[in-house]
Amino acid sequence: MEFKDYERIGSELKELNNRVVDYIIEMSKKYGKSKPQVKHGDKAMKALTTLRSELENMMYIEHPEECKKLGEKALHVFYGSSEKP
Repeated sequence: MEFKDYERIGSELKELNNRVVDYIIEMSKKYGKSKPQVKHGDKAMKALTTLRSELENMMYIEHPEECKKLGEKALHVFYGSSEKP
């Protein structure tokens, strides 16, 4: 993938993760943390975290120079600030 593809996907996955977290909080307040709806939300969040981590690893492998230029800001492609690095 192109580096810009990782940036786009990373941004979208950060937004999706934030929305899932919001849903989990909302459902926890309404139904309680032990309900299946909340547990499925937790599983979705964990799956998103795994996906983001694996894509981040691939980004560093496929684009070491771009990541080196960005320094610590490369970590924000999939995590951290929702703003582009």
